[in-house]
Amino acid sequence: MPVIHLSRPGPELRKIVDAGDQFEGETLIGNNLSSDQIKRVLKGLTDRLEGRFSDVNDGVKNATKIADLTSWPASLEEATDFGDEMVQTLVDHYRQQLLEKELDVGLIESEWTVLRNVLYNNHRVHGLSWSTVNDLYISRVPNILSLVDHVLSLPAGTSECERGFSQMKIIKSQWRNKLKSSSMTLLMTIQLNSESVAEWNPEKSIFHWNRNAKRRPCFMESRKRPVSIQREILE
Repeated sequence: MPVIHLSRPGPELRKIVDAGDQFEGETLIGNNLSSDQIKRVLKGLTDRLEGRFSDVNDGVKNATKIADLTSWPASLEEATDFGDEMVQTLVDHYRQQLLEKELDVGLIESEWTVLRNVLYNNHRVHGLSWSTVNDLYISRVPNILSLVDHVLSLPAGTSECERGFSQMKIIKSQWRNKLKSSSMTLLMTIQLNSESVAEWNPEKSIFHWNRNAKRRPCFMESRKRPVSIQREILE
């Protein structure tokens, strides 16, 4: 929030102030806000925002900035040790997840140095994208690029988490409250990552199901009674 708006209205508030009693076809009623009231509202909003994002320049949140190529220094001379501490912070924080991906965690920091130097020496960093970097250097520095991919996959908000909890409540109802964690994980994965029923083509799944085990799709055929016999019985 610009500090200047504490002393005079910003562009949006000026639209309302200049409109008088009418704004976008609506009649405004009530007492006019005093300058002290406006300052109190803006001060409270500013304090809440600063409190909510106070740690954005610290720790893991700050370290994720290495995934933003536009924030890198303009030249290699300015980036002698750029990102070293950030990469170390990310490795320490996500070590378990990286090990589960079977990455060689011990090589990540050295690969970061190689990647940084290669990009500055051969490209205009601010004009690159990570998809291009992956295509060119995935075989040379696979571990650090996997770490960057992990950072880029982090959601920017909590909507994905909220959607996940909502789906979990639907799946694990009071009638299915004894689901094991492993079963719950599989069902959640299917629910959150699958196509909608309207768009899903089941042919591949049917083929996979039928191929990977001995199935007996027609085993009930032998139990069916001939139609003629049934008719005789009915007569």
